[in-house]
Amino acid sequence: MRSYKNRNNGFTLAEVLITLGIIGVVVAMTIPTLISKYKHKEYETRFKKAYSMLAQATYDLPIEYGRCDATNAQSINDYVFGKLKNINTGSFRSNGMSYKGNFKTYSLENTTSVIHPNCFDRAANQGSYNYIVTPDGITFSFCTNFSVGNSISVDINGVNKGPNAFGHDLFFFRILMDDCKLSYWQSQWRDCTNEEKCDEYFQWTDGVCSKSSKAGDNGFACTSYAVANKCPDDSGKSYWDCLP
Repeated sequence: MRSYKNRNNGFTLAEVLITLGIIGVVVAMTIPTLISKYKHKEYETRFKKAYSMLAQATYDLPIEYGRCDATNAQSINDYVFGKLKNINTGSFRSNGMSYKGNFKTYSLENTTSVIHPNCFDRAANQGSYNYIVTPDGITFSFCTNFSVGNSISVDINGVNKGPNAFGHDLFFFRILMDDCKLSYWQSQWRDCTNEEKCDEYFQWTDGVCSKSSKAGDNGFACTSYAVANKCPDDSGKSYWDCLP
């Protein structure tokens, strides 16, 4: 009669604990990356929607006004404001007078500076203000600088969601005075001449937008890179893939 020895083919407790430890380390290393990629993809999707809305709302400005400066700034703001409402359906909120008190301070990447953008700050001496919040939380704020015309700040995920940082969920646009075209809020301006080829981004392509910069206005110039989907620090990456 054949006899069988009692065999134990299971894992020991030590082996189980080691395996679980390895799995835990891998998960701990992987999850932050996945979360970061998810957030950046969400930023990209919301930015594209906000930009599309703004492009539609400002499309006819050159025909309607011809020139967009401080003399007709409030009319232009009201015009774009109305167009944005027509593009979307749902409940909109708007009240520039009370908005500042509910708005969080925005931070500048890699600096110790903080700022309330002029377009969200009625205390700044910048003229007329309006803001509008879409049903899904995208916030457009309009203001007028009497030397350079209309500016539009866009918070793509609303005031109550972070990171509330330039180039991540906050972007600046401009309406150019001479031709009323939608352009981008930048820290520097390049005047294109006949000898210098102007690209499709209408002159406003310079400025500070770099995760390595410690400039006080770093991030102001990120809108053109986001629209072009080009990383300012690595030409081989998309804008959203290279966000810090």
